[in-house]
Amino acid sequence: MKCDCGRFITQNAKALASIYETDGGKCIHCLSETLSVPYQELVDRYMGIYECRPCAQDKKKEELRRKLLGLGG
Repeated sequence: MKCDCGRFITQNAKALASIYETDGGKCIHCLSETLSVPYQELVDRYMGIYECRPCAQDKKKEELRRKLLGLGG
């Protein structure tokens, strides 16, 4: 699905729209303009809300490995 500006509407954009209780039919760029929040701030704060399954699994494996080795995490 594409935004009116021509960019794709990602899962992260839809999640941000639900967090900010706005229309889910906008890309992150248009959403940042609508909310008057800098694009980079939205990306930094909320990126990775929806990660692909292998990425999420790898992250959990790394957290478990660090915990078992006593490295924190």
